[in-house]
Amino acid sequence: MGLKFYINGTVGAKDGTLVSSGSMTSPIVFGGMYPGASGSQVSKTIFIRADDGETWRDVNVQFKGNTSARFEYSSPSSGFITGYDSGNPQVILFLPKVTSNNISFVVTAKAFSSESTSPDTSVSLVAWGWQS
Repeated sequence: MGLKFYINGTVGAKDGTLVSSGSMTSPIVFGGMYPGASGSQVSKTIFIRADDGETWRDVNVQFKGNTSARFEYSSPSSGFITGYDSGNPQVILFLPKVTSNNISFVVTAKAFSSESTSPDTSVSLVAWGWQS
């Protein structure tokens, strides 16, 4: 039970590929950024939804990890972006209500032109809220 992340879904539907937590069977890969001659970025649409029959309120989605400053949210289909950190102004995605239908948002990962090796752009998405 709970909130889960998906890729390859449709807004408002109950489809997509579950992004596994722990087994890495279907991770979200932000590839193709190295080498970043003038800085590079890759965007992916991600979906969140609750398990069937569940409703979650005041849901916060946040990046976790020491590379979180390389990631930004944009274009939520429901909710809005809030929070501020000098290293990453788009810190928290706030969703007032999450049901068993997909809500989409875009995550953009960045690499910097000053990097001389392929950057580690791994980050975790975490979500929490109140089940009602």
